[in-house]
Amino acid sequence: MVLNFNDAFDREELRQLLKRFVAETKRQQDNRLAEELSEDLLSNDHPPLVRSGTDLRLAKWCRTDGTYADAMIVAKEISRLLFGEVLKFSNERDHKGLCT
Repeated sequence: MVLNFNDAFDREELRQLLKRFVAETKRQQDNRLAEELSEDLLSNDHPPLVRSGTDLRLAKWCRTDGTYADAMIVAKEISRLLFGEVLKFSNERDHKGLCT
C-alpha cells in the first residue's frame, strides 16, 4: 500500500492533537504513538518522515474502541492531517498491516 503522506501538515495542529491524544490515553505505555510521531515529525533535526511501524500503530489506534474510543477519535484526526484519510489496519492472519 502506498501512503500519501502530507509533509506540509500544520505542525501546530499536530502538536495540539498529540497533546489531546496523550490526555485521552489510559496508560503511560499508550503514549508511545504520540512520542514517536513527535520525534518523527516535529524534530528539527531531520525532514518529517513517519517511520515504518509508527504508521501501523496509528492505523491500529484508528480502529480502537471501548475505553479507548476518545483516543481513537484523536488518532483519526491525526491520520487525516498526515495522510488525508483514516488509515485502516488489517488484522487478518495472512495480511497484517495497512490496507486500502
